[in-house]
Amino acid sequence: MAILFPDTAGEPTDGSFRHTENGQTWIWNGTSWESSGGTLDSYILPTASTTVLGGVKVDGTSVTISNGVISSSGGGGGGGGVTLGSRQDFTAGTSAAHADGTSEGITITAYKAYALLSMTVSDQAWVTLYTTSAARTADNSRVITQDPAPNAGIIADVVTTTSGSETVNFAPGLIGYNGDATPSTTVFATVRNRSGSTQTISVSLKCIQLEA
Repeated sequence: MAILFPDTAGEPTDGSFRHTENGQTWIWNGTSWESSGGTLDSYILPTASTTVLGGVKVDGTSVTISNGVISSSGGGGGGGGVTLGSRQDFTAGTSAAHADGTSEGITITAYKAYALLSMTVSDQAWVTLYTTSAARTADNSRVITQDPAPNAGIIADVVTTTSGSETVNFAPGLIGYNGDATPSTTVFATVRNRSGSTQTISVSLKCIQLEA
């Protein structure tokens, strides 16, 4: 922290001209200011606020200053640099015995909260994503022509119509999350096979992480 010393022109040089700032006393010797000892060793840098000047100790590696801007290489947290993650794909599938016209519940490991950009389904299916296992169970009896009830805990409801793999892009992207009391990275899903044959139906989600 810079110290604003007073003008020394015409001041005595016998040690009687002094300046005290932040608990430290400085003595003018006619050539330079010398510390008198004081309480400098016990000085604590104050926390910066709108009325108090504080400071930041910069190590040049994890914390740097460039053109007056302070940056941190650590992720998250206000006031520092934020490391953004790239979009990622997460995939899971039903069993090989998944018969046409039947449903299977699966879980996909992704993020606690995420932006859902797209879903790729390996063959014709009706795929629904949920916030909790309980929401999935409560939705079991809904038919394909029925809209979900309000506040049903449904993140996405997709029906593919292509024989073979089909990608559904969400624009704008959807916000999904795990709604358990203790959030986890589990995405709950139900897959209804509509391919016309017994087979594994795989589901791939393209997501961006929104929660650590």
